[in-house]
Amino acid sequence: MRQLTLPWKIPILATAVVAAVFHYYCAGFGSPEPRTFRGLHLSMLLPFVFLLYPAWNKSPQHRPSAPDLLAAALCLAASLYTVFYADRLNQRFVGFHAVRTEEVVLGGLLALAAIEACRRSISKWFALTVAVTLVYLMTCQYWPGMFHYKAFTLDRAWRSFTCRTTRACSASSWESPPRFSTSTSSSRRCCSRPGRATS
Repeated sequence: MRQLTLPWKIPILATAVVAAVFHYYCAGFGSPEPRTFRGLHLSMLLPFVFLLYPAWNKSPQHRPSAPDLLAAALCLAASLYTVFYADRLNQRFVGFHAVRTEEVVLGGLLALAAIEACRRSISKWFALTVAVTLVYLMTCQYWPGMFHYKAFTLDRAWRSFTCRTTRACSASSWESPPRFSTSTSSSRRCCSRPGRATS
């Protein structure tokens, strides 16, 4: 970890204190809706990895480098995107509304930034495991035998990383919503009327 000096130390420390207070408040009094909370969580904490952990031993040890600042800004922008557009993202229908180009780009860059953050702060082997898993998900339709699986598209990958709830991540969430047949709907209407006998 870097030993920051002025003028970097004070603003980064102040931001860290604000992030800590925010999470303590959410733990005690409740958090915003899930998508907004996750966006705020990532925007507050993920940039710190690039500001506090150098990429290599030869990287600056007392200040962030220019690539570090660029990566931190990217994490901030991609995370806050889900906060500013939370209402639209929450109301979109899977399989009906298309994922926008900027969402695919920001989601892909954020995934790469998260892998690099893992490499810096946790372990290069952990980052490699995550990277191999993502590569497999994007190429599983070309693998033979037991490793073959249906295509995992970029659109579906973006939805899985930004879904609002755990339930929304389940396999059933990728399917179209169930529709009742005309006979079933009529039967339900018939049965719901008082004094009408069922057939």
